[in-house]
Amino acid sequence: MAKKCRNKQNPAAAARVNLTEEDLVAMITDMITEVNLIGDSEGWWQDIGASKHVCNNRAMFKTYTEAPADKKALLGTTHTTMVAGSGEVELNFTSGKKMVLKDVLHTPEIRKNLASGYLLNKAGFNQSIGADLYTLTKNESFVGKGYACDGIFKLNVEINEMNSSVYMVCNLNVWHAHLCYVNTRIVKNLSKLGHIPKLSMNKFDKCDFYSQAKITKTPHKSVSRESEPLDLIHSDI
Repeated sequence: MAKKCRNKQNPAAAARVNLTEEDLVAMITDMITEVNLIGDSEGWWQDIGASKHVCNNRAMFKTYTEAPADKKALLGTTHTTMVAGSGEVELNFTSGKKMVLKDVLHTPEIRKNLASGYLLNKAGFNQSIGADLYTLTKNESFVGKGYACDGIFKLNVEINEMNSSVYMVCNLNVWHAHLCYVNTRIVKNLSKLGHIPKLSMNKFDKCDFYSQAKITKTPHKSVSRESEPLDLIHSDI
């Protein structure tokens, strides 16, 4: 009879209802990581195994020269990708220091922008890794740093906000919608933890879904059962 009970609670559903804010942040973080792995990612990553600097965004180049139509770059041992051009890209670290990458290949099909650790070493930069932190120095002077992200080190650099696509990704309203209209406190927490880009917190437009979720409902009238003699009793027959 228990298996046929219509009011039997689903343990899995009950567990989802009782999710804490920490569980929700962890779940959303996993979702964002999966999106980054399959889609384009803004920012720059350090790759010690790369022999060339590569960038997927034409707008980031300070100087640019188009490449021949048949030019390709080798990924790993067998795969190749199209090279549209090459030039210089300037990276602005959050420390205030600037670094210019030369002979950067423009490869629109590549998933992440990569700074070659080999070429940085050849240019006289010292690179150290420890406790999930990447540090870049030159002539004993601090240049910038990075942190472990997606199994590789992401550089702490500022993205050019003149790019409209970058502006959209760094907008609180857009991320609020992308994450299925979760509480804005959770979105801000994810930004502070570095799981999503640094957001502009100055303006937030309350959407219809957000307003409806805040609407309070009047409680249902309580049902009382008469217990005194001769009291009116309602019952289903």
